[in-house]
Amino acid sequence: MEGCAKDVAVRWREAQLRSWFVRDCDPVREAIDGLDIGWGGVQRWATARMPSLAGGLHLDLACGYATFLAQLGWRYPKARLVGLNIDFRGPHALARPLLAEAGVRAALVQADARQLPFADGTFDSASCFLGLQDVEIGYGEAGVRETVHEAVRVLRAEGVLVLLDEFSFDRCVTTTIIAHG
Repeated sequence: MEGCAKDVAVRWREAQLRSWFVRDCDPVREAIDGLDIGWGGVQRWATARMPSLAGGLHLDLACGYATFLAQLGWRYPKARLVGLNIDFRGPHALARPLLAEAGVRAALVQADARQLPFADGTFDSASCFLGLQDVEIGYGEAGVRETVHEAVRVLRAEGVLVLLDEFSFDRCVTTTIIAHG
């Protein structure tokens, strides 16, 4: 499935998953929590522009509810996906059932993104969708630098790292240069 047809299929899946995700919510929570599925199209847009994950091993850092993993699984069904989060309790306990409802297979690993439990060069690609802001809230700017450094460490030599967050470009470039240093 290419281009527009694939986006239509992903939009349909987003709507189905959103309906499941907010099924027991009051109208205000439904509107707020419903944004987590697809983030108003941002996740769909981002995954459509990522290099192909066809069959590769991909790590999604600070995956939270695993909504970005669902998008990756829909767009790249042959990719081998791993989601990492500091915990899968509380609201993040929904990650496993959300992936099951989405029809996406992914291994979920509970660990700190600042100290990844993987060997150097393990992954073909890695991503982090709005997770660095959570790392910064908990561990400051040093935590963000450590996370990016770890992400680079676990990538193979020609691996691809996709970071999507609300930081300025200058700040991300500085963090990335420090991570490579």
